[in-house]
Amino acid sequence: GAPFNPTKVNGIPLGVELIPAKFKKLNYESHFIGKWHGGFCHQNLTPTERGFDSFYGFYSGAVNYLTHESKYDAKGAALDYREVKDGKETILKEKNGVYTTADFTERALEKIDNFDENGGNLLFVSYNAPHAPHIVPDYMTDAYSEDSLSRRRKNYLNVIHDMAKD
Repeated sequence: GAPFNPTKVNGIPLGVELIPAKFKKLNYESHFIGKWHGGFCHQNLTPTERGFDSFYGFYSGAVNYLTHESKYDAKGAALDYREVKDGKETILKEKNGVYTTADFTERALEKIDNFDENGGNLLFVSYNAPHAPHIVPDYMTDAYSEDSLSRRRKNYLNVIHDMAKD
């Protein structure tokens, strides 16, 4: 099962100081992009409450790479793709159809390009690849087309290939 299931009360204990909180004491700016698996059943467990200045990604697990929906049970799926900065949270509905690996990489490069050259900067990027579900977009080159491989295995290898290509 998921380490931090949205139907359960859990998360990294609040008494545990995370790296961005330590870096903040040294006047670092810190940003988190990607898959947060530190808990979210209470606002105090979310990345921007744990020391990060901004967050871009999703809180739950098993998020679809294109629709950004997380499905934990037969009751349905919920959109989990958000940006949190300056105390404001935005659900990224307009990102439907955008592949998370490419989106996270693009956002990370934008952050790096805008880093303050005179200050300390921490950027943590946590890809969901190769986490299930292994969704492969239509445009992705099938780098692994051997007939002996199952479709599931090909998708898994393509997800890793796409993440590592740049």
